[in-house]
Amino acid sequence: MSKLILFDLGGVVVDWTGITELAALSGLSREEAAKRFASSQVSLAYERGEISDDVFSDHMIELFGLPFTRAQFKLQWRLWVGQPFDGVVDMIKGLRGHFTTACLSNTNAMHWDHLLSYLPLEPMFDHIFASHQIAAVKPHAHCYQIVIDRTGFKAQDIVFFDDTQANVDAAKALGMTAYKVQSDVGVMPTIRSILPQLSS
Repeated sequence: MSKLILFDLGGVVVDWTGITELAALSGLSREEAAKRFASSQVSLAYERGEISDDVFSDHMIELFGLPFTRAQFKLQWRLWVGQPFDGVVDMIKGLRGHFTTACLSNTNAMHWDHLLSYLPLEPMFDHIFASHQIAAVKPHAHCYQIVIDRTGFKAQDIVFFDDTQANVDAAKALGMTAYKVQSDVGVMPTIRSILPQLSS
């Protein structure tokens, strides 16, 4: 396989409404909620698998002033990871017949367990990279380097899809071809528009 097609998951393959929900619950704008979440060192540590579900949950309740007990937050946090976007599972399975496929997701133990309960990833991806399992998060270069090292693909032979501009920019800086996806519709419109390029 001459190319590795690399996908983020939340907002790309599956619906992820967490930031929108946090904004609504806290009274913040979506942009403010996203910035507060992304700048939290506790959130980053959780995505690297360094702290427990309980520590993270307590931090989020305090950080956003949420009207939840710890147990209530854990339930909501899981449910904010939604179903795959229409057609995306079959599309990725189809790509796998012509390319090597992989996912690279900034995620965490609660989201991961919930996602795997209804979406088997092995039929879709040759390689699976979850931040809390590899102890690295996007957009740090080390996170992408793990993908390069473990798959054996050079950066210039990797095509990456993500819904966060910083992650796309970091991939491009390493030499990957990268596309920003609209998180409300997922990867399908983007990949349809570039499919001829992928096949060339």
